[in-house]
Amino acid sequence: MFAETNITTKLNLLYYLEFFGNDITVDKLLEFLNISKITLKKYVKEINEMAQEYEIIIKGNSIELKSDHRENSLLIAKRIIGESLNITLLLSILYKKYNLSELAERLFITKSTVIYKVEQLNEYFKNQELEIEIIYLDNESYEIVGEEWEIRHFFKILLLEIDYYDIYLQNKPIFKEIHEQLDNHFNEHYTQNEALTVDTYVFIGLRRASRGFYLFDSFEEVPKEVRIELEYLFEHLKKKTPFVSFLESKYLVKFDLLLLANIIPIEYLYEIMYLNGNFEIGDPLESSVGNIIKQYIDKYNIDMLKNDFDYYVKLLSIQILMYGPLNQILLEDYEIHYRALRRENEEKLDYLYKLVQESGIITYEVPSIYQEFIIYFLVVVSEVRKDYFHIHPSKKIKILLYSAKHNVYSEVLEYILKDRYSAYFSVVMDYKDVLHDTYNVDDYDVIISDIYLDSFKDKYLYFTKLPSTFFWKSFEDLIKGK
Repeated sequence: MFAETNITTKLNLLYYLEFFGNDITVDKLLEFLNISKITLKKYVKEINEMAQEYEIIIKGNSIELKSDHRENSLLIAKRIIGESLNITLLLSILYKKYNLSELAERLFITKSTVIYKVEQLNEYFKNQELEIEIIYLDNESYEIVGEEWEIRHFFKILLLEIDYYDIYLQNKPIFKEIHEQLDNHFNEHYTQNEALTVDTYVFIGLRRASRGFYLFDSFEEVPKEVRIELEYLFEHLKKKTPFVSFLESKYLVKFDLLLLANIIPIEYLYEIMYLNGNFEIGDPLESSVGNIIKQYIDKYNIDMLKNDFDYYVKLLSIQILMYGPLNQILLEDYEIHYRALRRENEEKLDYLYKLVQESGIITYEVPSIYQEFIIYFLVVVSEVRKDYFHIHPSKKIKILLYSAKHNVYSEVLEYILKDRYSAYFSVVMDYKDVLHDTYNVDDYDVIISDIYLDSFKDKYLYFTKLPSTFFWKSFEDLIKGK
């Protein structure tokens, strides 16, 4: 395990309860977490002691989560993560140079414990077949070395899992300027839904570059397909003096074309270029993806326009290219969400899983990657999603998705809301930075967000990943009488 067992178990307990609401039994939860009832009660007691307005209640074989959203699972998870020495140690090494004594002092542990923890982490990397290692470089400081792409991919997954908002607060001048340029250049094919992933990668790239670790040692090593895009971005960004000054002073680097190539996620540029028609994946991947869609819609008699079919093939194909050797570290949230989806329609989901598995499009034999792809499939293929969830319209209501977290889960909620209600009311999406900006939200009947918004508590709903049974019940309670 990457983090201590009690840490990961508590985190998965939180997300499982939040996702399924009160629609689960203790036995099912114990089976998923692979722990005893005594251990479950111990963890529940420890979690309950962390908060006042957040409580897990066990009665016989039933388990219930009660929260007024002031202290939601995201906030409790941060407190749990803060108790993990493994996570704190690894992030300390990523952020700053420490020798053995300094690291022991910072973590309030002995030197021997530091050495033991480093050995544990290196064993984890080895077991995961990752080319990553923590070494004590020249007996001066700890460094993370190995295959640079895998290092960055690993930390991207980790930081996205722990929702480390401080990163974004501290680097806002950098992220804001980069997003403006991406938006100006790529226009309709640039989506703010991936802003958080881009921000995370840029942050990791800057941290690594400031320590002398690069993906590309020269600009000539950068794939030819993306050089023009990088040159365009650089020509515009270098003119932004406050941006350049802030970046160079904070990370002690020189902002040049090579640095930009080492901090912008190349795979993200590929995605935009592909959707823009400036980059081709080609067969056999596109054909295989197309066959999955065709076999599924033929089996369940789903109508689909040719233009839509081609667009879905593009979206799903580029998604495949984004995958690395792992897609989760601390959490088992893809399995949690997959289980919930399977309860909606076991036969259809099993058939889709079989089609994906037999196609051979996913090269990593990791169950959670298959689960992520199938979740994404249901997100983007509108006709399949509507058929799968038996979408029916409801009353008219005006909603704001007020989100600080731009990723696939924001899209899931957006699509489901539109599927259910687009013909009956206006769904207003706002992906601006809610941590800083304030908006007039009096016109909205329901506000949905991934952070607690105290001033909107009378019409506020909290969500983290996918809307749960508990979420929809709360939603219906909010719109009663509208």
